[in-house]
Amino acid sequence: MKHNPLIYREIDSTNAEVSRLLRTGRLPEGLVITADYQSGGRGRGGNAWVSDPGKNILMSWLVYPAFLSVSDQFLLSKAVSVAITDFLSGYSLDARIKWPNDILCSGEKICGILIENSVLGMQLRHSIVGVGLNVHQEIFPDFPWKATSMRLQTGISDATDVLADQLTKSLQARYDQLAENGSCSMNRAYLQRLYRRDERSEFTDGNSRFTGVIRGVDELGQIQIESGFSTRSYGFHEITMIY
Repeated sequence: MKHNPLIYREIDSTNAEVSRLLRTGRLPEGLVITADYQSGGRGRGGNAWVSDPGKNILMSWLVYPAFLSVSDQFLLSKAVSVAITDFLSGYSLDARIKWPNDILCSGEKICGILIENSVLGMQLRHSIVGVGLNVHQEIFPDFPWKATSMRLQTGISDATDVLADQLTKSLQARYDQLAENGSCSMNRAYLQRLYRRDERSEFTDGNSRFTGVIRGVDELGQIQIESGFSTRSYGFHEITMIY
């Protein structure tokens, strides 16, 4: 369901603001909060998300995915990741998903996702989906990764609020698909767009460096890497791909 977004000129974090508002009572599903600037933007793993004021999409989107069990929560991450690549493909960008949910174009990071789930029993109660999408920024001096933007890739000049509205529609479409049809189509779409799947890559597990091939992602969201004569699954903080 579409709602007019809550628009902030500056805020600490759009995800944090949704959390604060939820403490005052139930909010409508599909609520979107956007900001021109975040003073305390966060990425996955507690990393800071740095963005020039007014140049990028900084948004949070609230959903109540009660149809997902806690063990299936990575399906929501898949749906969000696929939705963002859908949106970018509409602007002639060949976007890929770097496990678990970074979005790359030309091998450079264009979008980060931070999903914060609240659990009730064995089901998800609500999920706050934070998205930081580089749109007009052209210089990234504080990024810990090599980054790009829609403007650098395509020369786009569209207003960020117009783009955020289109992105929200893509998110809603994939969310509805997940709710109606379950995991099969979402798993397939995610794997088709998984960065460096079936290609030899370099990884480190914190102790050693090794070569392996990404073969897939299991139901818990762990990446499956074939190395030598065996395939092993790794959790989010157990392995890093070396660019």
